[in-house]
Amino acid sequence: MTLSKSKVNVGSRITITCVAIGGPDNPNITWAKGGNLIGLSHRTKVETRARHSNLTIRNVIAEDAGNYRCQARWVKSRNRPLEHTHSVRQERN
Repeated sequence: MTLSKSKVNVGSRITITCVAIGGPDNPNITWAKGGNLIGLSHRTKVETRARHSNLTIRNVIAEDAGNYRCQARWVKSRNRPLEHTHSVRQERN
């Protein structure tokens, strides 16, 4: 697992990218923050194509700061799922 860090201003937009390496094409990629799955909402969007997944958060608020995890699972694989963690911090002015 690798950790990427980003700083973003409140009110702006951030897109976090996850690429699944290994295993067959088209894994099931999910996003989570603090153990809670992230899905489509008025501020968040998840777009996944093949091995690439993007999580976009619009109108960032302070509560969006934290660690985001993407996890790739392959249906017929017995291997551990791949995880990638992103740390998002509020930019201080």
